[in-house]
Amino acid sequence: MKIVVIGIGHTGELFIRMLCKKQNDLVVVDKKEEVVDRITDRYSVSGVCGNGTARETLQRAGVGSADVVVALTDNDAANLLCCAVAKEMGAGHTACIVSDSSLYRDKEILKQQYHIDAIYNPKFEAAAAIGRQLGMPTDIEVEGFIDQKAAFFQVVVEKGSKLDGCVLKDIGEVLGGKLLVTTVNRKGHLHVPNGSFALEAGDEMGIMVENDAIPLLAERLGRAKKPVHKIMIIGCGDVGRFLVERFWKEHKKVKILEHDAAHCVQLRKELPASVEISCVDRIDSEVLVEEGVNHMDACVLLTGDDQTNLVLSMFAWNCGVGTVAAKIDEASYEEVFRRININHTVTPSVVTVELLMTYVRNVEVFNEKGNDIIAMFSVGRGLGEAIGFCAYEGSKGIRIPFQDKQFQLKKDVLVVAIIRDQTFIVPNGASEILPGDKVFVVARAKDSLRTLDEIFA
Repeated sequence: MKIVVIGIGHTGELFIRMLCKKQNDLVVVDKKEEVVDRITDRYSVSGVCGNGTARETLQRAGVGSADVVVALTDNDAANLLCCAVAKEMGAGHTACIVSDSSLYRDKEILKQQYHIDAIYNPKFEAAAAIGRQLGMPTDIEVEGFIDQKAAFFQVVVEKGSKLDGCVLKDIGEVLGGKLLVTTVNRKGHLHVPNGSFALEAGDEMGIMVENDAIPLLAERLGRAKKPVHKIMIIGCGDVGRFLVERFWKEHKKVKILEHDAAHCVQLRKELPASVEISCVDRIDSEVLVEEGVNHMDACVLLTGDDQTNLVLSMFAWNCGVGTVAAKIDEASYEEVFRRININHTVTPSVVTVELLMTYVRNVEVFNEKGNDIIAMFSVGRGLGEAIGFCAYEGSKGIRIPFQDKQFQLKKDVLVVAIIRDQTFIVPNGASEILPGDKVFVVARAKDSLRTLDEIFA
């Protein structure tokens, strides 16, 4: 599939890196020659240097024969125009990012006006991810969600714990019911295990848990947390605004710390009166104590500096704040946060790239029957994928019980859930897939499953 990516910043490079793993025909476009040279040297892609909104540049990039054109520059207007021109020149599908929150709220109008198939806002998606995590009754890291009915968690097996040496067929007795172990990352090698698999200390275990069973899981693992009612947000840009809007609807008490006086004036005009806004000369540990961080249920770090977020996250954690979440722009910092037990980190570029990869995968398999991918996210530290498919009449494996010999899945593929008429089903031997079902599977990322039919041997 031919894909043209316009604008190579953090998001663009991460997107290209993921696309290169899937053997696509890629062309990158950027106005900076040194950026194009660096990317073409590092990855198996073609490059064009020029203005991505200019027809001459787009012609050299071959957008007229492209299956997908994705605009990821730091200019919203340029992204919209890139897509409009590319579609006019014959591109099959177009997608872009829009960073301005007011523009994003009009995305449906923009899609029609500029003939764009998909528009994403990294800040909105980051805020949504943080909001979902803060709503969890546990501090265990969440890898993704299934249709607001279940969540994927990642749990490290501690030496000498009840999980150390546990055989997976007995895991329900240890952690409670309504869960399924989906992956085990052992020393960088991903396993999609069966019931006879025995856990070892150091294993990173992926678990899918129904929503109503999450409190029991948290209790059994000693990782329960009290409900979040009082939240401190440090640094309030667009991500903070999206979060405040969400928290206000959930009737939570929010306090914002912001050092820019003019920005504080603007926030007071835009946000509900119940939101407390403190304008401070600086943001450091002393100020956090003065503003009452130790009385908060949660602290969300949203400054524009990853190192500042890291230091203040550590301080808030040491103050006894039950839930600490941070936005980080450089994905490489994520492992640093994990090492100090700050699991709730969100990188806007990573969240956006997962959405873009889902979109591209859908374009690749699009046909009149459907074969829709409704969700996709990484599990097992990026070694695996959780994918949700729509099942259609005529799809392979329809109406065959899982225990039947005709129902043969590929190696390292696991059906983890079926949603049928809003009912959540954890499959067993008697289960079967019916037309209209949403079918969620876990597989190795390198297998790049594109349709429901491809899960079968």
